[in-house]
Amino acid sequence: MDKRLKLLVSAKYLFSTMGFDKTSIRDIANHAQVNSSMISYYFGGKEGMIEAIFEAFFPKEDICSEIIDPIKQLEQIIRRIIEIRKNDPELVDFLHREIVSKNNMVIIKPYIEPFWNDIRELLVAGKSKRYFEFDSLEVAFSYIQASMSYPYHYNVLSAEDQSIDLSNEFTEELIQLVMKGILRK
Repeated sequence: MDKRLKLLVSAKYLFSTMGFDKTSIRDIANHAQVNSSMISYYFGGKEGMIEAIFEAFFPKEDICSEIIDPIKQLEQIIRRIIEIRKNDPELVDFLHREIVSKNNMVIIKPYIEPFWNDIRELLVAGKSKRYFEFDSLEVAFSYIQASMSYPYHYNVLSAEDQSIDLSNEFTEELIQLVMKGILRK
C-alpha cells in the first residue's frame, strides 16, 4: 500500500474512533507508520484529508439522474446507503461524528447531499404520481433518514456484544417497512 493510501486508511480509522478534532497529525502518521510531513505533502494538512477520504472511499454513482420509477429508485438508494454502512463502517462512523459535531459539514455536505436530494426528489415525484402518500415532505424525509440511520444508532446504543447483522434480509425488510410507511394505501 502506498504512503498516501496508508495515511487515508489510518485517518479514516482514527477519525471514526476518536473524531476529527481529537485526532492529531502525529496520531495519523504513527498509525500509518509514515513520516508526518507526508500529510502536508499529500493533503496540505489534516483538513485536506477529509476531502481526500471522501474522494477515495465514498461512492459517486448517480442513482437518480432521471426519475423513471420513484418506488424502485427510492428502494435502490436505501439499499445503497445500507450497503455503504455494511461495507465501510469506519466511513459511516466518521460521517456520523462529523454530522453531529457540525464542524466539518462544509466539506462533507457535497458528498452526502446528492443522496438526500435524490430522496427528496423521489418523494415529491412519487407523491405527484400518487404512488406515495404523506402530508409533510419533511416528516416523510425524516422517517426515511432515521430508518437508514437506525443500524448505526442501534450499534452505538446497544450492549457491546450486540449489533445488527446488515444482511440482505435485514436490508430488504427495512426497505419494505419504509415503503409501507409512504406508499399510497
